[in-house]
Amino acid sequence: MNHQVMCFCDIPIADLEIHMSKYSCFGLSFLKPFLVEKGANPVLYVAKNVKSLPVGIQGSEEIVGRGDLYEANYRQLQELIDLLMFSDKSPLALAGKTSEPPPQQSEEEWKWQRSLWPKVHGLDQFLNIYVFSHVKHFDDTTADNDPTNVYMEREWRVLGNVKFTLDNVWRVFLPQRFAKRFREDLPEYTGQLTFSDRGA
Repeated sequence: MNHQVMCFCDIPIADLEIHMSKYSCFGLSFLKPFLVEKGANPVLYVAKNVKSLPVGIQGSEEIVGRGDLYEANYRQLQELIDLLMFSDKSPLALAGKTSEPPPQQSEEEWKWQRSLWPKVHGLDQFLNIYVFSHVKHFDDTTADNDPTNVYMEREWRVLGNVKFTLDNVWRVFLPQRFAKRFREDLPEYTGQLTFSDRGA
């Protein structure tokens, strides 16, 4: 299940140089309470190569990197949820599809299984929306300024879009050469202006 997310970085101004070298010298800044009100939450960073505890992956005794462990167990969880909820061999799935218990099953057992279907579905949605959508892998063997190393972003995510007005913008980052045009185009902006090419 894929979800649209908006990504923000909780980076101190003095540490923005690495981030800007990877992305852009233009940016908007919002106060954290504003984004929290919109549902923002930090991601969980997973170092791909860090060895996992000796729980491994089902069917394998190999101790793998934590990134591989997350990926493998996520796939297994999704397969299990699909089997429970949709397979013709699953009593839970069959109970969710039928309006009456089959002849070989008691009504009490059928009702119990039928009541489990929305609970499993709800748990699957919760894990996908609030847990797995906030897990981010990074290559811990790379330098901080490597484009593939995202750990320094200190990312927060909001599911869906973030609507805002000009009054919600706390700070604008841009190269100094664009300042005059910015002030002419947006004279109503009263927030802070920081030049990203002058040691922000």
